Amino acid sequence: MAVIVLLALAGGGAGLWAGHVWLGGRGSSAPSEPGAAPALSRADLDGTQRHLDDYRGEVVLINFWATWCRPCVEELPLLQTLHDGRAEHGVHVLTIAQEDDADLVRGFLQRYEIDLPVWLDPPSRGEGSRPFGNSQQVLPFSILVGPDGQVLQRRAGKFSEAELTRWREIGEASRTRETERS
Repeated sequence: MAVIVLLALAGGGAGLWAGHVWLGGRGSSAPSEPGAAPALSRADLDGTQRHLDDYRGEVVLINFWATWCRPCVEELPLLQTLHDGRAEHGVHVLTIAQEDDADLVRGFLQRYEIDLPVWLDPPSRGEGSRPFGNSQQVLPFSILVGPDGQVLQRRAGKFSEAELTRWREIGEASRTRETERS
């Protein structure tokens, strides 16, 4: 049994390394090809089914992460700061943990003093962030969705503070345009 666990951990580490090499050692951010965000529905940490459509009319940054992913853990404080300022700038943060165990994630968030909305996406589902264009399943992976449900940005890899600020500004501009149309 221990050998299987070690092989699974080694495989996960190799996947992260491959993603790191694939990205040239840094994240990759690009405007998204035009199109609506795919339907997304997952359970939160309390087991309540949640839907991306619940955010319709809002700008939302969706971040796929895992407790075992070091770059994911390193960017969580930046995402927390963005989340804490949502009343001011209107960009909501939604995180999707690639984990099976809600209690494990809940304990992890408490230990790191992170208070973000978290939905679970068990790896056994096999879907992850693929529907959003992450064919390599690199973590962390983020998507910025405008108030009209259109994907504005995609990013494979960890955010820098400057990059996250740029995404916040893109989100604010999208929100302003949508408000002016109404």
